[in-house]
Amino acid sequence: MERLQSSQRIAGLDLLRALAIVLVLVAHYPKTGVGLVTRVLNFGWSGVDLFFVLSGYLIAGQLFAAQASGKPISLAGFYSRRWLRTLPNYYVVLAVYGFVAALIGGATPTPVWKYLSFTQNVGIPGAFTPSWSLCVEEQFYLLFPIIAILLARTNKPALTVSVFGGVLALEVALRAGIWLATRPDRLAEPYALATFMGTLYYPTWCRLDGIVPCSAAVGCSPVAASPERARSPCSPFRSISLTRWPSKHPLRSQRATVCPYSPRQE
Repeated sequence: MERLQSSQRIAGLDLLRALAIVLVLVAHYPKTGVGLVTRVLNFGWSGVDLFFVLSGYLIAGQLFAAQASGKPISLAGFYSRRWLRTLPNYYVVLAVYGFVAALIGGATPTPVWKYLSFTQNVGIPGAFTPSWSLCVEEQFYLLFPIIAILLARTNKPALTVSVFGGVLALEVALRAGIWLATRPDRLAEPYALATFMGTLYYPTWCRLDGIVPCSAAVGCSPVAASPERARSPCSPFRSISLTRWPSKHPLRSQRATVCPYSPRQE
């Protein structure tokens, strides 16, 4: 797949990013009272879910586009690009947190290895709490390329749909089971919120409903696109030959259409 110039951006994705940022800021804005405005502002949590949806769309698009163009996916290249974009900034901020904690005599976040390995979202992080969402992203970056390669080699759309659908169904069932086992709604504060955040909100296995469906849609979309739309570098319907769909498909499409690129290809 040809690289796109940095100037070729998808305005819709930039708009969604901006919306997600605003929602996250609103979610962390101090709110008082129980009025209608406060209830509306409380929906700012959806900004994080929107970020997960965008990640699934962009990363899956890059990987499946490489497969469709006949180019092998370099796991080393993919991991290096992803981690060079996130790890330096993350570890700098983490060092600042540790330095400030030592300076004011506070407790150093423990165990430190969780912050170094992006597993602090298993439970409630003792410090640098917002990093839980980055844990979900990094774990997705680690596992999804391997899954994408294995599925692309099978060249079976039905298997791809089944795998992603099975993962999503398992996540929903697991989250429901955790809820029934913990019932945070029956606990008194502050235990109710702590139980909910630690068992249902932070863990990666309870946040797959944002990333998985969008990744599956990118890899399995059977919608046909016209040649004119396919050639347009800024079209969200730019098509790539991902797999040969059977002629009995209701759309009788022989091409799978995805938007395989992000606003800025790394």
